[in-house]
Amino acid sequence: AEGRLLDAWGEGLFKAAHGLRLDREGNVWVTDARAHTVQEFTPNGKLLLTLGTPGEPGEDDRHFNQPTDVVVTPRGDVYVADGYGNNRVVRFDARGRFVKTWGRLGVKPGEFSLPHAVAVDSRGRVYVCDRNNGRVQVFDREGGFLAEWRNLLVPWGIWISPKDEILLCGSSPMRWGEGRSLGVPPKDQLVMKLNTEGRVLELWTFPTGQTGREQPGELNWLHAIAADSHGNLYLGDIQGRRAQKFTRLEKHVEEASEGSAK
Repeated sequence: AEGRLLDAWGEGLFKAAHGLRLDREGNVWVTDARAHTVQEFTPNGKLLLTLGTPGEPGEDDRHFNQPTDVVVTPRGDVYVADGYGNNRVVRFDARGRFVKTWGRLGVKPGEFSLPHAVAVDSRGRVYVCDRNNGRVQVFDREGGFLAEWRNLLVPWGIWISPKDEILLCGSSPMRWGEGRSLGVPPKDQLVMKLNTEGRVLELWTFPTGQTGREQPGELNWLHAIAADSHGNLYLGDIQGRRAQKFTRLEKHVEEASEGSAK
């Protein structure tokens, strides 16, 4: 938790590691966008399972096309955001067997334009960061559409706490420019906390650094988010090439809440 290196593995193993999640056993799931795979490893780096066909893009039960993220539920269901080349979510069972897929390119409910990250809450609801559409979509475990949260931010990453606190990272809503990905470059850097109904509970903004000259506390292309049991944030940014820890200042939050109440 203090940032001291404990272990490292995988040098030369990945082509473009894009997403990383842990399951309830502590196994490590890595989404490799360029290899078109999702792989499960032990905490020490032993390969347990490969989803997708290495080096072969596609859009069927055995292929991905530049997948972006993966999440594993407590019951073992695996959901993959197959997002850069395809526009779908793919579900597998606990043994890695294909179950179903949903989604295609579009703007309607259940359609996607670059599903960039995926997470699941304690009730099994699936949350997808539909990045180019500037929204988060919520589904039941079978892929049935439940809700969408539009125009809050351009969502890049998502993390859900055991209490179903939803943390999103990205940038403010913006108009489409040139390029294939909305929010590149981002006009600002922010983190939102929401409840499962889509209500914004807290909002934090961060200064944007200049590439190669980022200062502590600045972020440059905020991409990844997680939190610990104390509410401290761990944020990773692409151009800054680093992860930073931000400490939860409970005293300041309480004082601000008291002032608002008055």
